[in-house]
Amino acid sequence: FTITNAQIPDHLQLAKKKGFYKSELSKQLSASKPDFDRTRNNKGPCLKKQTTLGGTGDDYGNKVIPTSDGGFLVAGATNSGDGDFHVPAANGSDAFIAKYNKSRQLQWAKTFGGSGDDSFGDIFQTSDGGYIAIGQSSSTDGNVSGNHGGYDLLVVKYSASGKVEWQKSLGGSGDEFGDAV
Repeated sequence: FTITNAQIPDHLQLAKKKGFYKSELSKQLSASKPDFDRTRNNKGPCLKKQTTLGGTGDDYGNKVIPTSDGGFLVAGATNSGDGDFHVPAANGSDAFIAKYNKSRQLQWAKTFGGSGDDSFGDIFQTSDGGYIAIGQSSSTDGNVSGNHGGYDLLVVKYSASGKVEWQKSLGGSGDEFGDAV
């Protein structure tokens, strides 16, 4: 399918001179599962650059933001045990963040989660150059702590190099979801 500038949601459009970034799911020719593609277009629907992020599992990009160094960050969920992610087979989906530099080269990709389903829906850059990701988690193990039952709102603080500085699960015995900051 074709996506025009007017069809791309505002939160996926990033003012970068003459272009914008968009996120979409696509199928790699060599894989049977959808991967998350980061695409940059200049002057309309002509594809100029494309980068595939993920593995042979399901990889979903929920948010793309520009970073202060001219690169960008992608947040979402994955269950890929290979490629750019290494989610253990016993886990459901894990939340992920991936950092690209201004040359559109992947600098690092980090997963966060446990044996339940975990995902990030939003992310922003902090004044110290790090990042805060928000999403949800049903895990009670792995690197998730403090789950109160069902899905809890999940907040994770990362350093500029992608190291987890702290995490917090917020919620009660029901389901709580974090989609935006």
